[in-house]
Amino acid sequence: MVSAAPAAAPAPPDSPLKGLEQLHAAMPQDGTVMYLLAYFKGEAGDRDAVYQWLDALARSSWDLGLDDSDFKMVAAEPRYQDLARTLNGRVTTVADAPVAFRLAERDLIPEGIAYDSKRKELLLGSLKKRKIIRIRPGGGVSEVIAPAAGGMGRVLGLRVDPGRDVLWVAADKTKDGQPPAPRAIYRFALANGALLGSYALPDGGRHLLNDLAVTGDGTVFVTDSEGGGVFRLKPGATALEPFIPAGSMVYPNGIALDAAGRTLYVADAAGIWSVDPESGAHRRLQPSPGVTIGGIDGLSMDGTDFIAVQNMGSSPRLARMTLDAAAGRVTAVKVLASKHPEFEIPTTAALVGAEAYVIANSQLRSKDETGQYLPPERLKEPVILRVRVR
Repeated sequence: MVSAAPAAAPAPPDSPLKGLEQLHAAMPQDGTVMYLLAYFKGEAGDRDAVYQWLDALARSSWDLGLDDSDFKMVAAEPRYQDLARTLNGRVTTVADAPVAFRLAERDLIPEGIAYDSKRKELLLGSLKKRKIIRIRPGGGVSEVIAPAAGGMGRVLGLRVDPGRDVLWVAADKTKDGQPPAPRAIYRFALANGALLGSYALPDGGRHLLNDLAVTGDGTVFVTDSEGGGVFRLKPGATALEPFIPAGSMVYPNGIALDAAGRTLYVADAAGIWSVDPESGAHRRLQPSPGVTIGGIDGLSMDGTDFIAVQNMGSSPRLARMTLDAAAGRVTAVKVLASKHPEFEIPTTAALVGAEAYVIANSQLRSKDETGQYLPPERLKEPVILRVRVR
């Protein structure tokens, strides 16, 4: 759930260039792979290779535009600006999604959202405040999980387990000089906000526990974006265990379970993986020609389709993606919201019936030169959009 866009997802020490080059050989028309290759070549200081891949991108069906902050090495150059005009001109505009809620707490910095179907409330996590709030149907707001409850750090993914009436939270280490907190997942009682358990990773290594999925038997899966894998917590276990090995994916982020509970889907920067929740066997879904499925942050399933927040490139969007599970292919994308005036790094969405409630302006990059979030008077009111998904 922290943004899949390269500018918000720095490469680990071992850059995934080799894996992306192999993926390009297998999927030579895929624009997402070209975008990522251009980005990582820029990070490596190879200007010629950046243009090689951006030129290829312009010949592809890529329709998410170019984010100048991903290509700082060349962003001021006329050649790059010509390419950006071409690619940004392809972006679809769908901007009629209404504002559902506008929140007064400007420095909330929301990243994860979930729906509590029992109480009919939205739950919203705060990266900066290390807390979780509830939004009632009429717009009333109150805390459901107090700041730093149980030592909780920056709040990322949220997932409600309605059968057990609990909320699972993925949290990261703190920043901005706050007291330290572990990388961990937390289990809270929704009835009263009580902490029921916490499960931390060892401090060593690069990790970012990002988003979660919960199966019918209570098994929890959590993506490790910086580690490039997935962890699992079995019912009754006291510690997270590696499930998909580190380095298997390129910044895994959103995660969702199909309705039958037989397949887990994990979005990484380059696309979507199909995963067996028992064995961990995984394969990358193939996009049909002209279909862009990369750069997904929040991932949900509506029936047999994906509802995805894509925030790579210049124009983030909410999209419905048609899945042919038997063929292992995403066959079509319908843009539900794009170039919306409220969008400023949208991150995740919560499905409520035929609608999605989307964090429109997380303001993840609204920081000063020291890396700290801007003061409230320089931030916007957080906005939740309501988007019809079917």
